[in-house]
Amino acid sequence: MSDHSVSVLPLIGNWRFQLDPKSEGGSAGWFDQKLPDTIELPGSCEQRGYGEKPAKSEERRLTHVRQYVGPAWYQRDLDIPQAWSGKRVELFLERCHWETAAWVDGQRVGTQNSLSAPHRHDLGILAPGKHTLTICVDNSYKLPIGLWAHAISEDTQGNWNGIIGAIELRATDPVWIRSAQIFSGTLKASIGNQTGQDLVGKILGSEISIPAGGGEVEVPFARSLKDEKWDEFSPVMHTLDLKLTAGPYSDTKKIIYGVRDLIAKDKQFLLNGRPTLLRGPVDECVYPLTGYPPMDKAGWRRVLGVCKSHGFNFLRFHSWCPPEAAFAVADELGFLYQVEVPFWTIDAPAFGDDPLRDQFIRDELALILETYGNHPSFALMAMGIKITANHSI
Repeated sequence: MSDHSVSVLPLIGNWRFQLDPKSEGGSAGWFDQKLPDTIELPGSCEQRGYGEKPAKSEERRLTHVRQYVGPAWYQRDLDIPQAWSGKRVELFLERCHWETAAWVDGQRVGTQNSLSAPHRHDLGILAPGKHTLTICVDNSYKLPIGLWAHAISEDTQGNWNGIIGAIELRATDPVWIRSAQIFSGTLKASIGNQTGQDLVGKILGSEISIPAGGGEVEVPFARSLKDEKWDEFSPVMHTLDLKLTAGPYSDTKKIIYGVRDLIAKDKQFLLNGRPTLLRGPVDECVYPLTGYPPMDKAGWRRVLGVCKSHGFNFLRFHSWCPPEAAFAVADELGFLYQVEVPFWTIDAPAFGDDPLRDQFIRDELALILETYGNHPSFALMAMGIKITANHSI
């Protein structure tokens, strides 16, 4: 878990909105027009009453109240505070289905594509005052990851269109900490740099070189609480206030992490040297009341509370990755997770047969590790599910 020392402007609430079933909004310039409808975010357009009513009830899965697949446009006005003058502004969308494109004042910013991690759109430096933000969310089946993959499967959460979790603008200096990962004796950080110049900075007391455009750095990191390890019965967590300085620029990032050793030896898992049995069910993202997983800690305390009441200490996330709140609660409760990339080949090409899809899976893997890797509850990871032709369900 991490938290920037940034200025944050929440964007939850009512947005202007329009469905785009004919995929004409881009060519028609909807990003430069005032959208006619209204929707509440966070949420999905189906949850808010948009989409078609199914023609018939499903027999083997839940039936949608409403269903929509395709582009949908979300828009709202921004008021950038004077205090953000000269700051770099990032649009943070915690979870989306599946691809998002963003425009500010009719100018395209870029596209993000992930089912497993937040979409982060770099808006650059915005002048204080009024601006218009437009986001197109497209939940069309983009790449053959398998229609059974539980990140999108209609058999579980469904392929909803929308934005859930945190939706906000974040302001930092033009030199900032993108992410940081803690390893034994080492901290690896990704540093952003939009100044256009190579810089020399300092982090954890070590001098670092920051190339124009940013880069990766690795510095020594000595833990001060070496013996306080995290496990199922004593889930001890630690906090690091990481500070970066580079000339007149600075950034801090709060990193919450745990220390534990998980290995396999003689066909037995050892957690901090003690044999442990992983006991738990499979989570296939079955959350029918909303159609998507909980995004807050209260929701995950309920889920893991039910699991713990049955004596479980482990949860496998079948072909999907849970959000930040799920890891944070598991850290607190001493729970262990197996996380998986959104991939199931029962009806999709095997890995190696589709280069674009394969690169998407590699990118998802890197994003999952970068976003959630500091959590001690993140114990195991699988690369997806491969089903042979003669497999029967």
